Amino acid sequence: MRVSKAYVQTRRTRGVSQGNCNFDWQKCEWLSGQGERGLENQLQRRADLIPNLVNVTQAYAKQEKELVSLLVRANARNF
Repeated sequence: MRVSKAYVQTRRTRGVSQGNCNFDWQKCEWLSGQGERGLENQLQRRADLIPNLVNVTQAYAKQEKELVSLLVRANARNF
């Protein structure tokens, strides 16, 4: 169910409650459509970050591999 922002503002200012339960106004505003676009944007940003995360992880693994190799060679020289 879509709820307009004006409707939410009207209900909020008039103090209309939903019986004994607490009505979640933020959730209602999210359902009005603003949240849907925000959610899509957030999911897209997360998806855009995945390739960068993969590259960083690969670079770190390469660095670790080189470091271990250097440590093994240094250790072999001392013994």
